Amino acid sequence: MIRYSRKINGNFEQNRVGSVWSKQKIGILHRLVSDIQQENLIFMGIQQGTSQTVDCLVLCACFKRYSCVRKTFQVPKLLPYLYNYHIKNILHIFRVIVVEQTGDALFNRGKLLNIGYIEALKIDNKIDCFIFHDVDLLPQNSLNIYACTHQPRHMYSAIDIFRYHLPYSRLFGGAVAMQSIHFNAINGFSNSFFGWGGEDDDFYNRLEKNGLEIVRFHPNIASYIALPHTKAKPAPDRYKQIYQGQSNGNKEGLLDISYKVKRVKTNALFTWILATC
Repeated sequence: MIRYSRKINGNFEQNRVGSVWSKQKIGILHRLVSDIQQENLIFMGIQQGTSQTVDCLVLCACFKRYSCVRKTFQVPKLLPYLYNYHIKNILHIFRVIVVEQTGDALFNRGKLLNIGYIEALKIDNKIDCFIFHDVDLLPQNSLNIYACTHQPRHMYSAIDIFRYHLPYSRLFGGAVAMQSIHFNAINGFSNSFFGWGGEDDDFYNRLEKNGLEIVRFHPNIASYIALPHTKAKPAPDRYKQIYQGQSNGNKEGLLDISYKVKRVKTNALFTWILATC
């Protein structure tokens, strides 16, 4: 079951007005934030991939250089945008983990996000809220705060590429926020989906099987635009894998993941991890 919610650890201020950014305004912001120097970001309190505020959450962005080339250029757009135009409304620490895939295997989004989760906890094992976020999505309303709710939350209820609707109600991809206790309970994402698509539908099935409800904010608040990018090659057997996942439950995922970290680099905006899948 999917519910719209305005509560985050208590009552959400229903009469509060947030900043809503149109595509034209966001385009202007892109040009502005591209000129921001790292020294200025550090001055703002963003150091070593963390913004120094109160609580904590993790943003994982994933891409693969040779299959989604244009996504490589989205990180410098996404992170300054979030930091500069949403940090004023965020009461949590950002620790940003950017996970990039290397090797000859097809793009595996679910596995990359599992890797980001595991490696983030190695950096700070007190992290209890995770946001799994594609690098080509930008929020439009500052009231769509980046934080976890009592149930797993789909961060967007409306997106421009689908005329500000969702193509189907069980969609649970792109940008999601959830507590680590819930992510552990469902054994994370499946590691089996190589190529585009399927892992988010399997993820929804895992949540449903474990009795977890999906929360979405009202579309007027939870709206996003998608930056232009080239999609990865679709997974040819994704529908078969989704069906098998429903039969097998959540037996594979975090607990049996196998990967190798090739390189780790931390800068002012994020911690970058290069890993094989």
